[in-house]
Amino acid sequence: MKTIKLFATAALMAATSMAFAQKTKVTKGNFTELKGQKEVNVVWDYSEAQVRGGSPFATWKAMPEAEWLQKIVDKKNEKEAGTGDDWKKRWEAAKPGNFESSFETKMAEMWEGTLVKRGLDNAKYTIRVKVTYMDPGYSMGVSASDAWLSGIIEVVETGTDNVSSSLTMDQIKGASAAKSIPGMAVVAAIEGATFEKRLGESFEKMAKSFYAKVLKKAFK
Repeated sequence: MKTIKLFATAALMAATSMAFAQKTKVTKGNFTELKGQKEVNVVWDYSEAQVRGGSPFATWKAMPEAEWLQKIVDKKNEKEAGTGDDWKKRWEAAKPGNFESSFETKMAEMWEGTLVKRGLDNAKYTIRVKVTYMDPGYSMGVSASDAWLSGIIEVVETGTDNVSSSLTMDQIKGASAAKSIPGMAVVAAIEGATFEKRLGESFEKMAKSFYAKVLKKAFK
């Protein structure tokens, strides 16, 4: 049986998170140029990403990813030498291995008959995903917090910077870090809810919403 840790503080955090709703807004074009495409390239851009969270640093304000990452590395290394460096490697590996792959897998699953992935340099169009905000959340000790993601999706002709369609997506919630216990005013931290899983689901939901709310309508 999985070990479950109980806590009361996360109950308030879970209730607060429910107040945020995912927002999708088309800012240019209508994405009809992608209709009928059999291959669509994907590129990722984290250059403007603001990041916060990651217990025990959840109270930090959002900051550029490199700055946030260095602060976590330093804190972890202070506690135990080498653990911060190991965590940084894990974070960097998660971007292509968990975050981006979750988005691309879900896109290919929903957009039947179209290959959507990185490295398709001969595809006519490229989906450029600019990550603007990440909160990996946490699930440890006596508290937990869900992951969140925001970003910009642009369509360009491959090899150019000519944006034909674009949208913004904000407050995309990831996999739950905790669950409620019926009849009790506490919730349980979910063991194994790693940041890869939590934030990876945010990227998957981004793809799901992109197709269901935007592309599906554009392709009618």
